[in-house]
Amino acid sequence: MTYSIFPTSPIWADITRVVDWNESTARYDSGAFQGSTNWSRPLHTYNINGSNFERPTQNSLYAFINSLQGMTTPFRIKDPYDYIANAVIQPTSTNMGVGSGFRIINDKGWHVLPDNTNHIFVDPGSGTLVESTHYVFSLDNGFIELLAPVSSVWISSMQYFRKVHFASTYREVSTIWENFSAGFIIEEIVP
Repeated sequence: MTYSIFPTSPIWADITRVVDWNESTARYDSGAFQGSTNWSRPLHTYNINGSNFERPTQNSLYAFINSLQGMTTPFRIKDPYDYIANAVIQPTSTNMGVGSGFRIINDKGWHVLPDNTNHIFVDPGSGTLVESTHYVFSLDNGFIELLAPVSSVWISSMQYFRKVHFASTYREVSTIWENFSAGFIIEEIVP
């Protein structure tokens, strides 16, 4: 399944991002504190309160939400706070052969879903890698499959998506004639 891309990605302004580590904390009578999480990276929730949309933006947003049947289908967005990875060496085994592969990891060490239109992959031994000649990748899970042997892979620049879903119903208000405001919550899920 190829996940759709949110109509305006990265998302426009007027967005609140909440970081969730699924943490568990406790403060005891003695004043001692204990905290833990079983996650290796945070997931994000985006509260979006877009205002003053013109009719074309409102129409595309409404059509997008309906095409996903509301909260039922995941999709991809670029986080406006974090969607670019620069100078990242990918953890690969030495001299990877045809059919082997790896997943993209950003500069924070998290698996990400690469944007297939904005990236540069380099093998230090042979130079820039060309999509469909040296590799193909899945937009759904970020897995890179090699079509030619490489010694290692370095990303000089790349934009990436987060896999998300609508976590609330879509609501909109017509503030003035042909002008709209919308509010909804988007929640990240593991890619």
